[in-house]
Amino acid sequence: MNVANIVNVVANADCRKMNYQVSYEHSLKSAPNDFIVHVPSQLIENVPDNIPFALVAEFVTNLILSRSPQIGKIREMRIL
Repeated sequence: MNVANIVNVVANADCRKMNYQVSYEHSLKSAPNDFIVHVPSQLIENVPDNIPFALVAEFVTNLILSRSPQIGKIREMRIL
């Protein structure tokens, strides 16, 4: 079982939700190696509180990518 599967299992459990403020850069799917957008601050809501803090950045990254299909890659993810 890889980390993504563990995160999905943990996230689907009944638990309280957390909000995280994050910052990151991203590219578009049409040019995945050209990081053209810097997002200085974005609120990510309803992150399950039972996800280990070490996996929060990966969970948030996967959440952003699933919600925004035009994004190619994310880098420099920071929990603020």
